[in-house]
Amino acid sequence: MLQEEEKQKLLENLNKVRDEVNNLKKRLNELNKEKEKWYSKKAEIGTQIKNKINTVKDLKDKRNEFSTKVKDLKKQRNELNEKIGDNIKDLVDKKKDAQPPQQRDRDRKKNPGFLKKQIEELEFKLETSPMKYEAEQRMMKQIKQLKKELKEMGGNVEQKGEIKQKSKETDKLKKEANVLHKEMQDKAQKSQDLHEELIKLSKDIDDLKEKEEEAFKQFTEQKQVFQEANDELKKKLDEVNELKHKLQDYNVEFKEEKQKADNKNLQQKAKEVEEKLEKRKKLTTEDLLILQRTDENSERKKTKKQEHKYSKKK
Repeated sequence: MLQEEEKQKLLENLNKVRDEVNNLKKRLNELNKEKEKWYSKKAEIGTQIKNKINTVKDLKDKRNEFSTKVKDLKKQRNELNEKIGDNIKDLVDKKKDAQPPQQRDRDRKKNPGFLKKQIEELEFKLETSPMKYEAEQRMMKQIKQLKKELKEMGGNVEQKGEIKQKSKETDKLKKEANVLHKEMQDKAQKSQDLHEELIKLSKDIDDLKEKEEEAFKQFTEQKQVFQEANDELKKKLDEVNELKHKLQDYNVEFKEEKQKADNKNLQQKAKEVEEKLEKRKKLTTEDLLILQRTDENSERKKTKKQEHKYSKKK
C-alpha cells in the first residue's frame, strides 16, 4: 500500500513538472520572439546608420570639391581686381597728364570745337571791323593764345587713344571679374547647402546611434531573461528524468519508452519487408502499412532534426 501511494505521489509530481516544462517552453518561445525582435531592430538601425555614413562621405567629397573651386575662383577674381585697380590708377594719371595746365586753370567746359568757333569769330571781327591799333594787337594776342590752347589739345590725341584703350581693357576685366564673382557665389551656396545637409545627417546618425544602443540594451536584457528561462527548463527536464527513473522502479511504462520499443519493432519489420522486395516476393497489406509507417516516422524525425538545428542556432 505504501508503494502505491509513493508511486501515485511521484506520478502527480511528474505531471506537475511536465506542465511546468510545457509552460516554460511556451514562455521560451515568446521570449525568443521578443529577443529576436530587438536583434532585428538593432540590425535594421545599424543598416540605416551605415547608409547615412556612406551618404555623408559622398556629400563631404562634393562639398570639399565646391570649396576648392570657390578658393580657386576667389584667387582668380582677386588677381583681376588687382589688375583693375592698377588700370584705374593708370587711367587717372593719364587723364591728368592729358589735360593742358592752362585749361585746368580755366573754364572746364572749353573744348576744341568751342575754341575753333571762338577763334573764327575773332578773326572775322579782326578782318571786318575797324579798330584802333592797341585793340587790334590785343585781339591778335587773344587769337594767338586760343590757337596755342587748341594746339595743346590736339597734341593729346595720342594720349586720349591710350586712355580709351585702357578703359576698354578695364571694362573687359570688370566683366570677367563679375562672371567669376557670380560663379564663386553659386559654388559657395552649393557648398553651404551641402554643409547644412551634412549637419542634419550627422544629427540623424547621432539619434539613430542612441536608438541602436537602446535596441541592443533591450536585446541583451531579453537574452538574459531567455537564458535564465532556458536554464530553468533544463533543471525541470532533469527533474522529469529523475522522476521517470524513480517510477521505473515501480515498473511504470512511459509513452516515450513504449514509443522507442515500437519504433525498434517497426524497424525490424521494415527490414524484413525490404528483404521481401529485394527477393521480389509478394507484399501483404500489413507489409504495405509497415512501409507507410516507416516513411511517416522518417519524415517526423527529419522535421524534429530541423527544429532542433534551428533551436541551436538561436
